[in-house]
Amino acid sequence: MLEQLPLHLRAVAADCMSFEASSRVEDPVYGSVGIISQLQEQIIKAESELAKTKSEIAFHNAQQQPQQQQNESSSCKIEELHDTDEATTIPTVKPVSSKKRK
Repeated sequence: MLEQLPLHLRAVAADCMSFEASSRVEDPVYGSVGIISQLQEQIIKAESELAKTKSEIAFHNAQQQPQQQQNESSSCKIEELHDTDEATTIPTVKPVSSKKRK
């Protein structure tokens, strides 16, 4: 069988045949097909989990946008107040002495 293959592919083919044989020893019914099926299930689960995580991130990002916009508009209002309050002065208060009279 290997003799029919080009020389540069024989080593790869031998490795594949060895893997199939050892897989068949471990799982006589499914062999390497069983391993492939398990790996495909793991990939599907991982892709599902990734999609769920991306969905949660999008949801949280959507919630953050209104909060950020609200914070930005609040800071703008505060800056407007500072601009208009330049003429207003705040009276200073002097502390009262706490010495006791005798």
